[in-house]
Amino acid sequence: MRSRLSKSALEALRWKYQALTDLREKREGYEAAGLLSLEGEAGAARRAAMQRVAHRFPGALRELEALTAAQLMERGSVIEGLLVSGDAAPLWLVVLWEFHRRTQGMLLIKRVGKRKALRETEWPGLRAQLMEAPDPESDAGLKWLQSADVATLNRYLDPQRRRMVDEIWWDLSVKFQRPVEVLRALMLENA
Repeated sequence: MRSRLSKSALEALRWKYQALTDLREKREGYEAAGLLSLEGEAGAARRAAMQRVAHRFPGALRELEALTAAQLMERGSVIEGLLVSGDAAPLWLVVLWEFHRRTQGMLLIKRVGKRKALRETEWPGLRAQLMEAPDPESDAGLKWLQSADVATLNRYLDPQRRRMVDEIWWDLSVKFQRPVEVLRALMLENA
């Protein structure tokens, strides 16, 4: 299944893979030099860079752990090619984008203190509150929230499958007609 991602989505994903590739290349260099951890300013700078990626793309640090710098760079090259060609994106990229959008949107809701079920009448006000002072790095999540329905949000806030992220994967499984395990593997394998 291929789908077109917007230019802004592809540019955001390009930033993600540039950041992850940089982090992974540096880590591989540190490990080759025998360094297992960074201290002081270097450690703080690395943690800040990782937090920024995780804020914009919840779940992306799993890719940092599972993939090599070369694999991350290859993912970035796929995105560069899509930006030039305008072709439809491969399934792994569409799934990752949708996962990031939904997770980011739900984290925005949790950041404003909403942790339990929403009443139908609450949602328009909460959505307006989120849109009033948008975080530019949360644009994808905000866009997803604009079309999200209260039933979906409530399933994510009160998950049947242990964790919010498990509910998100379940919904993606239904949307893309693939088992959850197959879709999760797309995130962590060289697709």
